[in-house]
Amino acid sequence: MGRQNAFIVQPELKQPLARTSARTPQTKLEEASGLAEAIQLEVIHQEIIFLSKTRSGTYLGPGVIERLADLATTSKHPLIIINTNLSPIQHRNLETSLKCKVIDRTALILEIFGARANTHAGRLQVELAALTFQKSRLVRSWTHLERQRGGGGFLGGPGERQIELDRRMLTDQVKQIKKNLVMWNGQEAYNAVTEAGLKPQLSPLLATQMQVNLLYSTGLPAQMCYQRICYLQPLIQR
Repeated sequence: MGRQNAFIVQPELKQPLARTSARTPQTKLEEASGLAEAIQLEVIHQEIIFLSKTRSGTYLGPGVIERLADLATTSKHPLIIINTNLSPIQHRNLETSLKCKVIDRTALILEIFGARANTHAGRLQVELAALTFQKSRLVRSWTHLERQRGGGGFLGGPGERQIELDRRMLTDQVKQIKKNLVMWNGQEAYNAVTEAGLKPQLSPLLATQMQVNLLYSTGLPAQMCYQRICYLQPLIQR
């Protein structure tokens, strides 16, 4: 099977005061491209979009969305990566307007760690983070959940009753994974951790984001950073 095509969009506010990161827009775009290629996506288009302001409903302005939608149609509806953190409403509206699957930076990082996790506990942590993330933005998870139920996807969102059923399903899955993590770690692992003066790390979602951000803050070349994002182990801190 061929690699899935992807667009990468790096949105940046025009005001200099808004740029608190030491990394340039081009550097962030290259990082996102490297992460996409690490999970076997074929990046066929990438660009930096400078915004005078962000839109509460779509993040991007209508002119940008229209242009991206036309480009996506020509390219047979690729995956579109918006390299920033989107709200659930922004994500849903972008998918509706662009008629493509859209993911933001958090989802991209979760995909990376999901692909690279090489232990059972690591995979459980990634799954827990992904489910928690999905539950927080159920409005854009319809297609995935519908596929789990064995049905077909819908262009519109589910009704309120179905949303509640989906939320309960995700809650049950989260509870089960937490139980599995406790069972997997076991008493011996718990004793080893406490004897060493360690304590559980931050939530898996926050921890994975911190790991990626720390890697890039070291100033290493982008390619070296990609090579180091190779696996996820159970996370602990002193």
